[in-house]
Amino acid sequence: MSISTIYMFIPNGKTLESREKILKNSTPGKYVWKIDKEIKIYDYIISSVYGTMEGLATFKSTGNGRYKLESVGYSEKGDVVRTEIIHNGEVYYIVWCNQPNLDYAEVIYTIDNEELEPRIFDVKESNLISFKSPSDDFMMKITYYDKDGNSYD
Repeated sequence: MSISTIYMFIPNGKTLESREKILKNSTPGKYVWKIDKEIKIYDYIISSVYGTMEGLATFKSTGNGRYKLESVGYSEKGDVVRTEIIHNGEVYYIVWCNQPNLDYAEVIYTIDNEELEPRIFDVKESNLISFKSPSDDFMMKITYYDKDGNSYD
């Protein structure tokens, strides 16, 4: 088998299926991952993943439409998972909660001990949300609510 033939079988991250293979290869035998939803932010694709655990996988562009796995953050099933990326010195948060019938997510920031007005995200269509950091020094509480008023954080 030639080098070019072997290279064809190495997942390049261009497709969802390829990114799932990269995830599988990154944790052989330990976890099973399937990609649920994805968002693209600048040179990154962030995938919400589920299976043995639930989490967020961050893929970074390597050029020519290819992506490599940068990180996987995971938690117990049903918990809110979050990750962040930094682009041009600005921090972006990506948050996901894998619960049925979600209605909205509420993000409450506290800056200098002052609670800001809550930011509300409609999550009926997609429970994967992203937002830019409001400042360099703050605290944040994220809560998802389902249609029955149950909360998840």
